[in-house]
Amino acid sequence: NYIPGQMNIWEGDFPNTNDLTDGYLGVSPAINYEPNGYGLYNMLGNTWEWVSGGSKTERILRGGSFIDSFDGSFNHMVIVSTRQTNSGDSAGSNIGFRCARTAIELESDTTEL
Repeated sequence: NYIPGQMNIWEGDFPNTNDLTDGYLGVSPAINYEPNGYGLYNMLGNTWEWVSGGSKTERILRGGSFIDSFDGSFNHMVIVSTRQTNSGDSAGSNIGFRCARTAIELESDTTEL
C-alpha cells in the first residue's frame, strides 16, 4: 500500500503543483527514506534506473521517478515491475543507475583467551 512521504514521486496536480509531501521537488538523497526489508534504498521513485538488457539503441529502465505517480493516473505507475525503454544515448535528471556491492560476512572470533 502507498504511504505518502515514503518515496520520492510527484504528489499533487501534475504538472502544475507538487505538494512536496515527500519533501523534494526533484531528486532526493539516496538514503532519505527507510530501506526495504532487504536493506535497499530507493527501489521505487526518485530516478528511473538503467538495468541490464535491451540493445545499443534501446536501453531498459525500471522503477519510475520523481515525476511519476503511485497509481499511474499520470506518467508511469511507480511499482517494481514498471519498465520502459529509452535510447542508450539519452539522459535526464530523472534517470540514474544503482551502485551496489557484495556484502561480506565477517566471522567473529569466538575463541576464549
